Amino acid sequence: MVLVAALGTAAGLVPAHAAEKGPAAEVVIPLGARELPPEVRVSNVSAVGFESYAESSTGNHRWTDFATGAQHDVADVVGTEGTDQHSGIVAKETAAEGSTPGRVDLTDLASGRTVAVPVPAGTVWTRTNTADSIVVAVRAEDRKTYTALRQIRVTDGKAVARDLAALPKGTEYAMTSRQDGRGAVIALSGAGGKVAWHLLDYAAGSLVPLHADSGQLPVVLGRDHLAWRAAGEATVHTVPRKRPGTAPVNVAVPAGTSATDGVTGLVGDWVLFRHTPETTPTKGVAGPALYGVPIKGGAARELLPHASDTLRTAPDGSVLAAGGPRSTAWAVQRIRADRHGVPRLSVVRALAHVYQPVDEFTLGAGRLHYTTRTPDNETGMYEQDLATTGRPVPTGERRLVTTLPGRLPVSLGNGQFVWNLWGDHQQPDSPNSAWQPRLPEPAKAIGMPAASGRYVVLDADDGKQYVGDFLRPDDLALTLPTHTAAALWGSTLWKPAADIGSVESYDVKTGKKAPAVNTGSGCVPTKLQAVGRWLYWECSYDKTGVFDLTERKNIAAPPLGTLGDGFVVTKDYMEGRLLLTDLRKGTTVPFSTPGVWIDDFTVDVYGGHVAYTDTDQLMHIKPTGIARQAVSVIESGTDATAVTGSDPWNARFFLSRPVARWTVIFTDGKGRTVATRSGTAREGTQIAPVWDGKDNRGNAVAGGRHTWKLTAAAGDGTGVRALASGTVDLGGAEGTARD
Repeated sequence: MVLVAALGTAAGLVPAHAAEKGPAAEVVIPLGARELPPEVRVSNVSAVGFESYAESSTGNHRWTDFATGAQHDVADVVGTEGTDQHSGIVAKETAAEGSTPGRVDLTDLASGRTVAVPVPAGTVWTRTNTADSIVVAVRAEDRKTYTALRQIRVTDGKAVARDLAALPKGTEYAMTSRQDGRGAVIALSGAGGKVAWHLLDYAAGSLVPLHADSGQLPVVLGRDHLAWRAAGEATVHTVPRKRPGTAPVNVAVPAGTSATDGVTGLVGDWVLFRHTPETTPTKGVAGPALYGVPIKGGAARELLPHASDTLRTAPDGSVLAAGGPRSTAWAVQRIRADRHGVPRLSVVRALAHVYQPVDEFTLGAGRLHYTTRTPDNETGMYEQDLATTGRPVPTGERRLVTTLPGRLPVSLGNGQFVWNLWGDHQQPDSPNSAWQPRLPEPAKAIGMPAASGRYVVLDADDGKQYVGDFLRPDDLALTLPTHTAAALWGSTLWKPAADIGSVESYDVKTGKKAPAVNTGSGCVPTKLQAVGRWLYWECSYDKTGVFDLTERKNIAAPPLGTLGDGFVVTKDYMEGRLLLTDLRKGTTVPFSTPGVWIDDFTVDVYGGHVAYTDTDQLMHIKPTGIARQAVSVIESGTDATAVTGSDPWNARFFLSRPVARWTVIFTDGKGRTVATRSGTAREGTQIAPVWDGKDNRGNAVAGGRHTWKLTAAAGDGTGVRALASGTVDLGGAEGTARD
């Protein structure tokens, strides 16, 4: 069973559904409801269905049947270049070649049936068609102008020509702008290039010029009316379809309608247009509202709070539009006039909400960092905390960390991350700024083999390898002569040793090197990963393993793996799933949810969980159920002195895993407890106790050397564990430099 936790758009949490108990319970997180609605384009409508392109994991053009809701893919027809479509038909022209005449293929999207209509010699297709015919312009003898429009219809496999209407003398251009099964709005122009709009009527075989006011503007074709509007004009001009040459009726649009909010459709005796009222600027997030205004006069009426910019008219005169009250309730809607002539809406097909696309992500110590789109449609890095005990459900609100365009984030385990920003490996410190360890000029980082806590390993273009310190960015922790594989765990750096098959470790604080460890690999590793006692090495695709530093033995491990605490995760690219290798048992089993295709994944080396995204951009957080190492201090810094009331004792402990509660006990020279400080606050695995030199009642403690002892409970039932101890000189002395 899977636990699903929903995050609101502004990062508020919605109560999660129930889930099964136990360590393997998975949590699925939609990473925020996207501010922008799904991108949907309704491109073609017939009496039986419609074609649309909807944003989805498949991204195909689909035909939807009105009666049954059944869908089928039509991308092979619609997705090709040079096509025109309306009334459920797609028309594609094949030009004449040699003795082979040109033709236009008319494909019915509902049935898939195609009718091939020839383009006779001496004619040009005007991009006008019905289900079984095309309209061509007949060339004059001068080969420059056209004399008439002719309909070519295929009946019983034979092409039959029918003269429709003569063209004005000197016509050099004849091309359709809008059309349906009854006729078309055709643009005609002569030597001067001025466009005049005409309405072609198939049944009457007539070509009637529109009123001169239509000018150069695109004309919207409805069942009963035609309409046009110049950008920025306060009125829409309409004429009856039966009398297109009559003086237009001018329909006022609401004040504040932008220049880009033109006429989008006609339903009955109403004009439809998109409009953003000045009093509701937030409508622009999900799109302008769709309004209707009666041609015969009357107030404008909001039909949809938000609507896409693509509307299509059906043969019955209704209009299909994608829209809804908000981005998470988007649907293909039908707008038709009721028996009183008023536009009414009905849902044709509800559309699945598209979650925020997750570009990249990293998980460390229960803090998830991921890049996705902000409400302003920028790329932003967000962070979301997860419970580190029990089920990894989201806790608190998600936060926008930065909008800087970094890539390849790596969790540091201390609540922070490092990523590649403009070619440098930086750590964001505000929404618009970041900082990095300073390399000796003119060296520039070109790679980052490892990072943990305050430290990061950087390969530079001078051939050297540097260990940078985010707490002291101007002081490099370590400089090594050449690029090699590297792994960091706290302040311990692992690198290949001089002897083939061996690795050695450095304390990056002191530079001290420990004796080399022979992994038994017999090769020089090109990749290393470290998590406590586990050291993953890889020399080639077929030569990998994990060395157990506690048991001093090598364990077989799959290639291209990601190391965790006691396990390795790999991706089966053929099956689109994750596999989990238990290093203690030596077994490999399927790990991700069956039937869910994995997009990307990451391992929380400090928290013990695995995060992965699927093709629907849902984030899965799944515990492995594998026993973990006990919590320990893997890097720290503590004050050696403190002054009561003015210079408190500060400490920083970077732990191997998050803890639920920590305690520091202070004792005097006689072993008596003088103060206790406890807390639950942490950043990732890092805790930062402070002692002001006072006892638990707020009284000053006598000066002198005191001993401190740190204990912590992981919160997983393993109890309290002693982690570290040291001394602090309390009194009036100046505080010493911090480590």
